[in-house]
Amino acid sequence: MLKKLLKYDLRAIFRYWWIVALVSVGMAVLGGFAQNIRKNIEAPEVITLVAGIIVFFTYFCMVGLVLLTQILLFIRFYRNFFTDEGYLTFTLPVKRETLFNSKVLAGMIGIAASIGVCMLNAAIMIRIVFHQQILSGEFAQEISEFFMEMPPDVAQYLLLYSLEALIILALLMTLSVLFLYCCITFGSMIVKKGKLFASIGIYYGASCIATTATQILLIFGVGSIGVWLEPLSEQLIPNLVALLLLIAILLLAMLCSLIYAFTHWMLGRKLNLS
Repeated sequence: MLKKLLKYDLRAIFRYWWIVALVSVGMAVLGGFAQNIRKNIEAPEVITLVAGIIVFFTYFCMVGLVLLTQILLFIRFYRNFFTDEGYLTFTLPVKRETLFNSKVLAGMIGIAASIGVCMLNAAIMIRIVFHQQILSGEFAQEISEFFMEMPPDVAQYLLLYSLEALIILALLMTLSVLFLYCCITFGSMIVKKGKLFASIGIYYGASCIATTATQILLIFGVGSIGVWLEPLSEQLIPNLVALLLLIAILLLAMLCSLIYAFTHWMLGRKLNLS
């Protein structure tokens, strides 16, 4: 049943998403040529200005794609659970846990697809701007020399850091989806009228608080890691960095579990569809 629910959720999300994604890819091609004019070609100021505007709108489309994904997830979750569709949704012979899991998986897939398209767009722009270096083999040679000269122990740590970074990225995507759904559920639970506006307001306010807390953490926490590591030996630092990344993974996993459990509890115990 989860597979069927996920199919319908993905269809609802990607029904219009693919259009914006395709537009962003087209803008990446156009933006790549525009950036190539700015970087590698001596052109009149008017043409350079127009190229700069095109590059701006290219980045705007990438950001817009991610924002659109969030909006589509918001609409799908709210409409399917807290509007008139909710009466039909919760009368299905399916556990609420399965319904919620489908929304979470669909959200993670949507966010991952958006990030993937943005990475593709960035690769397209890099390919166009640095086409001469790529065709001449300079990039491939530099990358090959970088890995050939890297000591074996450094390569092992780099692989470990990369795996940990991928796990952190996956957890951050999961956290963003769960955070969105939690705000919608909480906003729709505390009021009987104006649930949409309450959900939007709570999500905006909670996002501002989370952003501020993250900035404080980056400034006073992550920013001072270099000072903490400075007196340590070179042999100990790589292991400590790996341990810090592991701690970050555990904290994110715990936070995701708490938000998931709280949202699932609200849907199962406190949801009022009247």
